Formats: sequence, structure tokens, C-alpha cells
Amino acid sequence: MGLLAASATVELPSAVGLALAGYGRVRIGKHSIRGLEANLLLLAGTNEKVLILSIDVLFVGATLTDALRSRLPTWRVLPFATHTHSAPQVDADKPMLGAFEPSWCLEVVNRVVAKVNELEGQLVEVAKVSKGEARVLGGIYRRLPTKGITLTRKGPRFNLTLMAPNFAVDIPGVARVARLVSAVGDVAIVVSWACHPTTTIDPEGVSSDYVGHVRDRIRAAMGLPSVPILFLQGFAGDIRAIGGAHPNETARQTRFWPFASSELIGWEDAVAEGILKVLDAATVISNSDALELNTLGLPLNSFLSGPARSIELAWLTVTPDWQLFALSAEPSFAHEHEAGILETGAWGIGYLGDVFGYLPTDAQVNEGGYEVYDYMPLFGIKGQYVGSINRALCKAVAKLKRPSL
Repeated sequence: MGLLAASATVELPSAVGLALAGYGRVRIGKHSIRGLEANLLLLAGTNEKVLILSIDVLFVGATLTDALRSRLPTWRVLPFATHTHSAPQVDADKPMLGAFEPSWCLEVVNRVVAKVNELEGQLVEVAKVSKGEARVLGGIYRRLPTKGITLTRKGPRFNLTLMAPNFAVDIPGVARVARLVSAVGDVAIVVSWACHPTTTIDPEGVSSDYVGHVRDRIRAAMGLPSVPILFLQGFAGDIRAIGGAHPNETARQTRFWPFASSELIGWEDAVAEGILKVLDAATVISNSDALELNTLGLPLNSFLSGPARSIELAWLTVTPDWQLFALSAEPSFAHEHEAGILETGAWGIGYLGDVFGYLPTDAQVNEGGYEVYDYMPLFGIKGQYVGSINRALCKAVAKLKRPSL
């Protein structure tokens, strides 16, 4: 028997009337724009049983992660947040990003656990796996170093790195897809692309953001309205949507402007169309059972003073030709290359489980900016960088690839 799989889409509870997570200000969801989902994929091999879970939340957090793992002890659970900024807060450790909604969080756990228990007896053999990747435009590097004095709400600051579009930095923008098919039809589609889901125009709207639009478009194009689609957010810590146009070109290049409704529709359609083209061009790879999951804790104090915790790292091999590297952080895009992940062909995935915060590169630490220190108060973090992030991550990745070291 080869690799076995089962999958499902779980509709999440209504979030209307609940506190939404993200942006560091109080927001209550007053109406639903686009539904929230949890899409799950069970994989069973000769030596491993792994649950990959993609949930429409900002961060999965410790409460939800621990509950899923304790209630599903026979599965090795990898829960990922799509990172939408328009869903209820399930991370109790980040109150500055939104008030924790314990009842909603518990109901999410209950629905996912019930569905996994239902699927355990419905595993089927994976007959075909196809995989593809290509560049999809739509994101932009969001760090803009400046020289001289910049006036801010905190007074004048020197050589500031702004959160603003940086057209000079060429980001990879690579979209990756995998399609698993059994003898009776599609099991699941897995999609990864790196871009902050912060495009929802209405601050009081509950939404899965562009992620939900991508799922809807794939299902419609394939004529598979109920196929589970797992969106795994890439290394998006310093990437976001390019934003709306502005008549003043100088203004457009020094800050992000919100999309107009028509602009947002066009942008979402373009991203979805790009990912559909990647899916259409995907090629068949080995479907042999190579399922193996290696995990490692990277102590934060190896490069950041203060927090006494670790970043969870995971290296998942599904088939001989399909591997994923994931971590519980918001990583900057350059880590995928600098940590040696790209050279292996593995997918770089962020937002696993209990995310601690941003993971900048060493070069970005020298520049400062939101992803370095400015985010810390919102995430409840205090500390100073005391070592090389790049070196620590490279060593950890090398050990995960060869766990006998």
C-alpha cells in the first residue's frame, strides 16, 4: 500500500459580533464578506501519520495548537494560519492584536477534531501527485530605507526604514501548487504563495481575504466546488499587496494606499489567474510513500535576548519529490534562499502553530523598521538582537535535513 490520504473543508463558525485580530486596534466584525474555512489533509504512510491544517486566522497560537495536538494524539499535527487580518483572535498571547475569543476558538477545535475522527476510516491511496511552480505578480517588498530626517508621531527619526513599497527590490513571487488525486477523483489541492492578506477594504468585515478568492476561483475553474484547498502562506513577513493607485507618483512611492473596490477585484483576479496557470501546468511527480516529519526547536535566545521560548521548525517529506520546510514565525522572504531551503526544492512555509513574531534577516536588523523592533510591543516581546539570525537558522535547517547530525 502506498501513501494514503483524506481531506475535508470545515466551515468555521460565524464571526459576526466578535473581535477581529490584526492591525493593533479594536475592530468588531459586523458582517461577513467572505467565509472562513479550515482545510485539512490527512496523510498516512508506512511510518508516519500527519495532519496538515490550513485555518483562516491571523495566527493559530498556542491554545488552538495545543488543543488540536492533545485531542488528536495519533496524528502529528501541523496547523497553519492563512494569516488573514479579518478573522477572530484565537491567539491568547497577543491581546494587543485583538481580544481573545475563547468560545470561537474551542468551536474551531471541536469541528476540526470531529472531522478528523470521521475521516480516519476514509483514507484512500494517492494514485497521482502533480506539482508546479511559477512566478505570480501582485506582491511587493514593504521595507523602504530612507536617509536623513523623517518626521513621525514620535518626533524626528534618522535613517528610518518605512513600511512602504520598495520597487527596487525584486521579490521572487513564486506560487507553488500540488494536486493529490486518488482512483476516484481529487483528494486535495495545496497552494503556497507569499503575500500578507491585508487587502480587505472594510475594517469591520469578516473575510478570508484574497486567500478565499483564490480558493473560490480554483474550485470554479476545475468544476470541483467542494475540493479542499489548503493555502499555506509562504515567507511573507516583508511582502504585501502593492496597494491602490494614487495620482501623485511621489505619494504612491512613499506609503501604501488602499485599493479601490474595482482595483481590489482586478488584483485578486490576477493573482487567482496566475495560480490557476501554475496548476494547469503542473507535472506528475512520484506518488511513492516517503512520508517523514522531522521537527526541531530553535531557541530564540540564540539570537534574541529576552523571550525564553523556541521557534518550532518542521521538515516534511511527502513524496520523494515534494518537501516542505515550515516554521512558527513571520519570516522575511530572503531566508528561503539564505538558509539553503530553495536549493533543496522544498517549499518555505511560515505561520506554523504558535508564531512568536517576525524573523528578519541580519541585514534587516541593521536597518531597523517594523519587522525588526517596531512590531514587538504589539506581540508582547521585549529583547535585543544578540546573535546572527541567519547563522542560527542555517544550522537548524541543515540539522533538519540530516537529523542524524
